[in-house]
Amino acid sequence: MNSHRDSEQKPIVVVSQCLGFGAVRYNGLMVENSFIAALEKHVRFVPVCPEVGIGLGVPRDPIRIVTLKSARRLIQPSTASDLTERMSAFADSFLRGIAEVDGFILKSRSPSCGVHDVKLFASATAEDSDGKGSGLFAERVLRDFPFAAVESEARLGDFRCRHNFLIKLFTLQRLRSAMTSPTDRELVRFHKAHRLLLRLFDAEAATALDAKFEDFLAKNPPRYAGEVLRVLSLVPRDWRRRFEELLKSVRDEFPAELLGNLTRGLHASAHAGHFDVIEFLHRARSMLFHRKQAPLGCEVLFEPYPVALLNWRERFPAQPQRSSHPQLIRHGE
Repeated sequence: MNSHRDSEQKPIVVVSQCLGFGAVRYNGLMVENSFIAALEKHVRFVPVCPEVGIGLGVPRDPIRIVTLKSARRLIQPSTASDLTERMSAFADSFLRGIAEVDGFILKSRSPSCGVHDVKLFASATAEDSDGKGSGLFAERVLRDFPFAAVESEARLGDFRCRHNFLIKLFTLQRLRSAMTSPTDRELVRFHKAHRLLLRLFDAEAATALDAKFEDFLAKNPPRYAGEVLRVLSLVPRDWRRRFEELLKSVRDEFPAELLGNLTRGLHASAHAGHFDVIEFLHRARSMLFHRKQAPLGCEVLFEPYPVALLNWRERFPAQPQRSSHPQLIRHGE
C-alpha cells in the first residue's frame, strides 16, 4: 500500500538556508536538522536566506524588530540601519519569483524568518523584549500564501505539528498536480482518493464538497481547489475523536469485518489516555495490506504522506554546525 508510488512529483518547500543548506547565520554557522535531512529525499527544497538576500554579510551584526509608533521596523542596532524597505522588496521579489510552492520551513526566532516567535523590542537599544510576532519575511509568506503548509523547524520537533504539516504539504502537492493536469481525470482521481481524509478534517464541509463536485468540475475547478484548501486549514485537535466519528459515518461503505477491526485498532492505540496516531495508522495499513481492494479513499487516509516520514520519531538536535550541505534547488533555476 503506497499512495505516493504513482506520482513522481514532489512537494516544493522553501526552507531557511541556515537549516542545513549553508553557513549563513549571523554568527557564520548553520543548524543541522535531522528531520529536514530525512525530508530531503521526499521534497524539492528551495533554500533562501533573506538577510543575505538584502546584502548583509556572513558573519554580520544582529538585527531586530523594533516597534515604532505602531509600525514594525527591521533595525540593525550596531549601525542604526533601517532595513525594513530592503527586506520588504526582497520578500516581494523572491516570493513573486516562485512559480509553484507547497510549503515553507523557516528558522524559528529569526527577525526575518521566525513564524510567530520573534522577539519584538520597543527600541534599538532595549534589553528586554515586549512581545513576540512574525519576522518580516515570514509575515509576507503568511500574507501571500495563506493556505500553504508553513512551520518553523522548532515546532516540527513536536509530532502533532509535524503530522499536520506533512498531511497538508503532501495533499497540497497532489492537488497542485491534479489542477495542472490537461484533463479532468486527475482531479476526479484526487477527489476520490481524498474524500475520507477531507471528511476527517471537516465532515460537514467534505460532504458538501462531495455533493457539489460534479458542478465544480464542469464550471469552476479553481473554486473546488479553494474549498479543499479551506477544509485543510481546519486542523483536527483530537485525532482519536475524529477517527471515531469517521468510522461511524462509513458503516454503509466499509465491510463489517474491516470496520470492526479498524474500530478495535483505534481503541488499542490509546494508552493511558494518550492516542498514538502513528500506531493506529500502522495498524490500519496492516489490515488493508492483504485485502484485494480497499474501500475508496483508504490509501490516502491511512498513508497521507510517505511511511518513512510517518516512522520518523527522533527529536532532532539543534546544535550549530559549520559543515556544508548541497543545495537542491537555487532560486531562479
